[in-house]
Amino acid sequence: MTNKTGEKDMSYMTSTTFYNKFLFWLIRLQPFINETGRPPISADDFVRFYRILYGCGLRISEGLELEIRDFNLDKHTVNIRNSKINEYSLTTILPYDIPMLEKMSETHSKSEKLFPIDRNIAWLYAKQAGRLAGFKISQTYEKREIKGIWTSIFRVSCSKRMFELDANTELVNRKLRKKSPKSINRLSKDKLNILLAWENEKFFKFMESN
Repeated sequence: MTNKTGEKDMSYMTSTTFYNKFLFWLIRLQPFINETGRPPISADDFVRFYRILYGCGLRISEGLELEIRDFNLDKHTVNIRNSKINEYSLTTILPYDIPMLEKMSETHSKSEKLFPIDRNIAWLYAKQAGRLAGFKISQTYEKREIKGIWTSIFRVSCSKRMFELDANTELVNRKLRKKSPKSINRLSKDKLNILLAWENEKFFKFMESN
């Protein structure tokens, strides 16, 4: 579906759309200058931010809280502080995002915010990158208890891509840390290990084919 400006309404990004279109334009954006006269973070950091959201299935608010100490790069996991389901805060990091995070760990202290921006800035950069790529990022919402605008497209895209790669519902729910009353063990440690093994197989194959 296209809107009045000829842009395609986009509520899901395939790997090709995300890596070859969205990130391509994201890193080429003219920066939105803040009151200091400098971009809020570098173009590379915006790319890293959205790669983490897309690869880990995080909410924007969760991504903005990330610090180096939250990542266990040896185990390919990230701990989400202030998660909506606190007892199930761990999720996985895609294998090909590990080198990127290793480099970030060399330049940031353990308790330093990796992405010191607010929700509105994150949204502006995503919206403009989509516009330049020829699509309008949809699934935006306004909530009274949340300041600014947010989008779930990166989290939704993470889950849909997993389904396209033949993941079952339990694996997708474990990745996104969704708790179901019908399956009390759905987010168990065993499921996390199964998810890690599945991603290691699927996404190393993805790396080899791209």
